[in-house]
Amino acid sequence: MLFPAHIPTRPQTFLVRSGSKRVPWCAAALTLVMIATATAAEDRETCQKAEGQTAVAACTAVISSGQLQGHDLAAAYFSRAFNLNKLGEPDRAIEDYSEAIRLDPKYVLALNNRCAVYNAKHEYDRAIRDCEQALQLNPNYANAYLGRANALRNKGEYDQAIKDYEQVIRLDPKTVSGLFGRALAFGAKGEYDRAIQDYSIVIERNPRDQVALNNRGVLYEKIRNYDRAMRDFDGAIALNAKYDLAIANRCLTLNRKHQFDRAIEDCNRAIELNPRYATAYVTRGQSYQGKGDHPRAVEDFNRAIELNPGSANAFYGRAYSYDSLGDSTRAIEDYSKVIELDPASIGAWNGRCWARAVVGDLEKALEDCNRALAMRPAYSNALDSRGLVHLKMGKLDNAIADYTSALEVQQKNASALYGRGVANAKKGDEKAARADIEAAKAIDLDIEEDFKRYGVR
Repeated sequence: MLFPAHIPTRPQTFLVRSGSKRVPWCAAALTLVMIATATAAEDRETCQKAEGQTAVAACTAVISSGQLQGHDLAAAYFSRAFNLNKLGEPDRAIEDYSEAIRLDPKYVLALNNRCAVYNAKHEYDRAIRDCEQALQLNPNYANAYLGRANALRNKGEYDQAIKDYEQVIRLDPKTVSGLFGRALAFGAKGEYDRAIQDYSIVIERNPRDQVALNNRGVLYEKIRNYDRAMRDFDGAIALNAKYDLAIANRCLTLNRKHQFDRAIEDCNRAIELNPRYATAYVTRGQSYQGKGDHPRAVEDFNRAIELNPGSANAFYGRAYSYDSLGDSTRAIEDYSKVIELDPASIGAWNGRCWARAVVGDLEKALEDCNRALAMRPAYSNALDSRGLVHLKMGKLDNAIADYTSALEVQQKNASALYGRGVANAKKGDEKAARADIEAAKAIDLDIEEDFKRYGVR
């Protein structure tokens, strides 16, 4: 089973530099010229216009001078906060934005920017409170809607987020960030067509947007339009030959197309660019699985787990390879880990059912298959697995019923055909048994040997 790679997101919201809405520093300088030294005036100018440590030092001098108060002083804290955040000091930036807001509770830009920093720190409730306060002061402030939308989306409140993104688009029809954010929300909801539409507008407005191309490619992969996905990944990589995420996503799509050698080349490149990219190891492991090279696949899944011990995909992939190598005990351990990490993984419940059936732990196997089928009653793989459980239990009618249900969903299921054939043979129906077993062998010549390994003869 192949798993889609992670979709990247953009920065949570815009940190606004004061620009035209800032304090009129020149006017402030004229007001204070009678008492300010030339150095103090230069500090204010540097605080406003410079960047990085230079701006921070100048703003600190302005703040410490004691010459400013009220909104003028708040603006100095604002500028220092802006530059501290860019220097990677978000906590100090929040302290300064907070002081700016204390000095001027109606400082909309400071509220917006503190919202942005809280978003970046994953403190979404605080971000929402700041952006809501900014919107109370200015109901038409697009950036505040954007900040709140991003926080809501990251909290999983997609419908509310989409409403805010639509406000951003209404207030700023040329927005890219509003469309991009709404695309992320639609994608998270599984509304892939609507997400693709938004990404397409973003790309039309900026054909060099490699992230939008990558993200749209991921969505095309999800709806199994692999050729369109490949074109988008190709486009993103053409813009940035070192875009490891797009390269790994193209690897995954090549897996979907069963072009495993090309897939491995892409994953090799992604790993070369980012040796700690766990998802690329998972995807390459899936490529090796497609080639039937399970020992190599296990090596990649081992490395992925070293890099990310919480990767359910890596444990799932390794479990499948262990199962294929006949090591059902290890497969059961890994499927159990997947279930611990992701209790909704229907494939893991089914996989563990199958592995337990093979080793003869039939009661627990039956519980696992029933759990998978409670999630999806027409899940053909789980029906096939439960058929094996019932067959080994000697419950032949139940086995035939499960295999028949599996075949109604997937007609060319060699395992279900052979299992039903064995069950019919045990019941004495040689004609039905012969028809099913011959049909199964026509699909998979090794099916009889496989069932011997499962303990069925």
